Amino acid sequence: MVALAHGVGAQSVLLEPSLGFPLYLPAVETATAVPNDFHDYTIRDEQGHLHYGYRVDWYLGSAGEYYGIEGMNWSDPPLFANPSATVTVGGRSYMLIEDGAHVHDIGWRAGRDLYWVSNTLNEVLTNRQMLALAESARPLTAP
Repeated sequence: MVALAHGVGAQSVLLEPSLGFPLYLPAVETATAVPNDFHDYTIRDEQGHLHYGYRVDWYLGSAGEYYGIEGMNWSDPPLFANPSATVTVGGRSYMLIEDGAHVHDIGWRAGRDLYWVSNTLNEVLTNRQMLALAESARPLTAP
């Protein structure tokens, strides 16, 4: 279990019960990352079913340089319908969404829930950094 520094963890703990599923956050951050935004949301699937989600963004210091983690109680959204590749590390199976040689999203399922790490718009994070963020993601606990 992980408690996130910089105040995002406390904000997350308040929201977790209303989501109805565990909130995962990475235990590591990039060296220059500053938590920037945390919000929950709802989205309807093609059949009209309502799903709940959250997103946390970190800012790297330049325009468009935000990376983030999301989680939702919709296990099969279109984004991960056809992953570019899958890889299993430490017992967790990851779905990779690649944009050429860069990994743009790395997703995994925990029970019926889906979580993923998203690269910046300019794909500033390396594939290794993306995997490290995903591997370090754990359910949040109160600080």
